[in-house]
This record gives sequence, C-alpha cells and structure tokens, in this order.
Amino acid sequence: MLDPVANLIYLMIAVLYPLYASWKCLNKNDPNLSLYWLRYWIVFAVVREAESIFANVFYFVPFYSWLSLLVHGYLVLPGISTQVYNNFIDDFFDRHMNEVEDFFARIQARARESGFAGQYVAKLIDLLFAVIPQSEGRGPAGSTSSYAEGSSMSSYLSKAGNLPVIGNPAAYTEYIGGALGSLWGSKPANDADGKKNE
Repeated sequence: MLDPVANLIYLMIAVLYPLYASWKCLNKNDPNLSLYWLRYWIVFAVVREAESIFANVFYFVPFYSWLSLLVHGYLVLPGISTQVYNNFIDDFFDRHMNEVEDFFARIQARARESGFAGQYVAKLIDLLFAVIPQSEGRGPAGSTSSYAEGSSMSSYLSKAGNLPVIGNPAAYTEYIGGALGSLWGSKPANDADGKKNE
C-alpha cells in the first residue's frame, strides 16, 4: 500500500530533480556540473539495470521500494555518485574497454552477414559508435564513421545514415515514408520535388 508513495518520492528525488539539474547545467554551459550530472546518470543507469536484472529476487524483499528510494536518494547527495562512478564504474570500463568494443564489433559483423534486417542493426551500431570517442585504431568492425569534435551532431547523422537534417519535419516525413515503403517494396508518395508519383 505504501509502494505508490515510495515510487512517487523516488520519481521526484531520483529522476525529476536530477533531470532539472542536468537541464539547467546544460543551459548554463557549466562543464563541471554537467560532468557531475553525467556521472550521476551513468550510476543511475547501472543501478536501475541491476534492479531490473534481479527484479525477481527483489520482489520478495520486504519494503524493497523504500530501500530502492534510500539507495537512489543517497546517490543524489553531493559527491556520492561521483565516488561510486570513480571507484567502480570507471575502473570497470578501464579494465574491460577492449572487450566491450570487441563485443559490439562482433555483433556488427554478424549483423552485416545475416542479411537485410542485419544491415539495419549494423548501421545502427555504426551510428551509435559515431558519437563515442574511439580508442586508438578501434571501433566497430567496418565502421566508417568519425564524428568530428565540434561538428553538428545532426549534420553528421545526416551524412552517416542518410537521415534528413534535424529541423526539417517534412524531410523526416518523407524519409520515414520512403524507409517504410522500401520495406514493403513500394515507392514513397512524393518524389524529391514534392510532386505525386504516378
């Protein structure tokens, strides 16, 4: 009966407050606070993923929603998420970065070999890795992307994935219509000039 109350408090403390603080940091262009909240969201994601993996076990823990609230409330306190990040998560990825990149490279290679749908998975991995700084000489297999520092994300994605430039809703409608049409073997309703295809 108290779980909805705990969930509401959890939402306000662990999600809405950090969301607002992150937004404010981005708008104020404060790199130190932005880095702090980025680390918080990484820790938050790891803890939430652990909770979802062990959900069947946690289901039997009495007052688990309140315990989860305490853990996430503790992580919001100044400096705590940074300590967790520095002592556990950063250390883990430092030790296992090559294995993580190799894992995604293997998935991408298998996706490319698997046919039509796999090509889309491979392209998705390529786009996702485009915005991650790569280790020297590493990245997903066959990746041709290199997102240049300081360049526009939308212009990069537009070139890399043949996506329309962000800010042009008509182009997105046309793109999505064309993509769906190609899946079913039909043509998009309009050509590039906006004229009806006959």
